[in-house]
Amino acid sequence: MGFAYLLKNIILWVVVFIPLSQSYLLGRSSLSFGPVVNAAVVSSVLAMLVLLWTFSTSKAALFLGRSKGWWLVAIAPALGAFLLSSVGLLGGGDLGAVDPKQLWVFILWVPVVEELVFRLGIGRFLRKRSRDSLGAYGSALIFACMHSSLASYDFSTLSIPLGPLLLALCCEYIFVKTNRICYSMAFHMCCNGTAIIFQVFDPRWLKWLDFLYLTNS
Repeated sequence: MGFAYLLKNIILWVVVFIPLSQSYLLGRSSLSFGPVVNAAVVSSVLAMLVLLWTFSTSKAALFLGRSKGWWLVAIAPALGAFLLSSVGLLGGGDLGAVDPKQLWVFILWVPVVEELVFRLGIGRFLRKRSRDSLGAYGSALIFACMHSSLASYDFSTLSIPLGPLLLALCCEYIFVKTNRICYSMAFHMCCNGTAIIFQVFDPRWLKWLDFLYLTNS
């Protein structure tokens, strides 16, 4: 991999990132549902555009998955969170602290539309123009940047959150290996669901794994 090839891909990532971040900033300034729901609404609009592109270029089989092994991989984060929460004494979780709207938004809505936008849309677009590994990394990096202050062009803290980056890399790997978006959607749902599981059964894990969660967003 030469420097010129890498530079060309980085420029492509920036070209993708700028209009994408602008669309979310427009949604933030135009909508009044709250930052998370505003972003989910924008993602939903973008997801519909991705679906139009997908059905015009690919088969609907992209959405179907029958592999028990990959379904097990997809639900592994939730299973792991249950196991961690069950180790030792429970840390004083509270089922009543979980907002039903939080479940709908974070576990169902957001993962579905973000996977459509970033994996089926941006990731597939980038992978068609570079090697699978580099395109996948570019998509994951853009996803992580969109979950940081960089999405608002705030360069006071030039840091990329580790949790979203790892999540996106795992989802990219799952999608590339299976060519089925359903598995990465389920994996994303279960990763988001770990925060709810820890909150209910043992909130101490939210502090111990604070570096993985967007606690300040």
